[in-house]
Amino acid sequence: LREIGRPTGCLCGCVDQGAVVIELGSRERVFAHPAPVDMRKGFNTLAGLVTMSGHDVAVGDKFLFVSKDRKRAKCIWLDHVCARMLVNRIDAGCFAPLWRDDGKPIELTRSELRRFLDGSKLVGKMALTPPPLDRAAQSKLTRDSFR
Repeated sequence: LREIGRPTGCLCGCVDQGAVVIELGSRERVFAHPAPVDMRKGFNTLAGLVTMSGHDVAVGDKFLFVSKDRKRAKCIWLDHVCARMLVNRIDAGCFAPLWRDDGKPIELTRSELRRFLDGSKLVGKMALTPPPLDRAAQSKLTRDSFR
C-alpha cells in the first residue's frame, strides 16, 4: 500500500518528493480503534490507547483513529526508522464510522485502509476485498472437473 500526499505547488500533478508513504508488508495488519478519539492526542497518547486494547505498536502494525465528527483521522505506526503519524482531514463529506459497541478493534485490509483514507463510505459496512483463495480446494481439481 502506498499513500502519497497531495501534489504541492505544481499544476501538472507531480508529487512532492517529501510526501508521506505508507508501506504495508505481508505480515503487518491494520486495526481501527473502536471508538471516536479526540484528535488533539499525539502519538504517545494514541499508542497508549493501542496498548490498552491489547496490541503493541512496536510490532509494526498500523492503527487508525477517527474523530467524533468523522472529519479527521490519524494513522500511527512504528517502522524501522521512527514513529510515524499520518493525519488526514476530509473537507467534503466525512469518513465512515468504524466504531463498535464491544470495544474490540476492527481489522482492515490494505485496500480497505486505502479506500478509507480516500473517503469511501463502504469501509466497515461490507467486504471490499475478496476472501483469500483456498489452495487446498484448488489442488483437488482435475482435468475432468472442467468437462
